[in-house]
Amino acid sequence: MAFLDKKAFEQIRKDMTAFELKREEAIQNSRELINLSKRIIYAVHREDMKDAARLVAEIKKAYSNLLA
Repeated sequence: MAFLDKKAFEQIRKDMTAFELKREEAIQNSRELINLSKRIIYAVHREDMKDAARLVAEIKKAYSNLLA
């Protein structure tokens, strides 16, 4: 039975940590998009188009951050 050497194990650990950080960032950005979507819907229901337009600009920025 072959075991990973210490260097290979450390590289795997480093890759997994980097993946986990990216995953958490994507989840956080997704939650922000959901929250902004909800706020846009509420603004439209209140007929507050000025606030809705401002939130649409915010969601576009948040969406571009998610894709980056």
